[in-house]
Amino acid sequence: MTEINVSFLQNKDANRKTYINRCVEDIKADGICVLPAVNHLHMICKSYTKGTTIYSKADKATLGNLNEQHGIVKLLCNSLRQAHRVAENCDTQPFKPDTVIDGRYTHEEYVRGHIDLMKFFLKEGDLYLSWGRCQEIWETLVANPRAITFDRDLCFEWFENCLSDLESETQKEFFQKMLLQVAPANVTSKGFDCFKVYFESVNHSEGKLRKGTLPLYVSLLNIYIFFVT
Repeated sequence: MTEINVSFLQNKDANRKTYINRCVEDIKADGICVLPAVNHLHMICKSYTKGTTIYSKADKATLGNLNEQHGIVKLLCNSLRQAHRVAENCDTQPFKPDTVIDGRYTHEEYVRGHIDLMKFFLKEGDLYLSWGRCQEIWETLVANPRAITFDRDLCFEWFENCLSDLESETQKEFFQKMLLQVAPANVTSKGFDCFKVYFESVNHSEGKLRKGTLPLYVSLLNIYIFFVT
């Protein structure tokens, strides 16, 4: 992996694009140790707006174009799945967040590195997360029978923070097909917090809840509910 001097890249657009291509190729190579490429890609993309407090339309367009050109969010979903498989097959079992899975980096660093970069592109590039990508992330970190509590909690927290990065219809699908299907035994406090924000958002967007002086009022009786058995 090529070492990167980020300060040198800040005003060198051509060089940044060259290094972005190298990072993308390293991630696509699907090697055991891709986290440096993920972290370097994150640093380079941050350098487009480093030192500013407000992201310009041009900055957002650049990030959107990078995602369109390289399919970065999709690439990160695939890489996250592969990284998780490495953890599942490492010598230390059961693996934990602090388990070193490639001789250098921990499972936690791998998962956070991937989802933090995805979140950066969604937030700062004004992108929406597609239903397909939602499924991939969920299947890796929650539905996966080898997923650990750390994975599920981090995923719940990530989706809670990325609520606005899912379009209304995607929020509804995610709520109905994912959150409502979580086994009660796997619903931690972070899981409940995630459930709550999607429950409110989906029902409010369909006119089944309305805001007033109290947090929420039931507007229609066919509100989405769930039962614990």
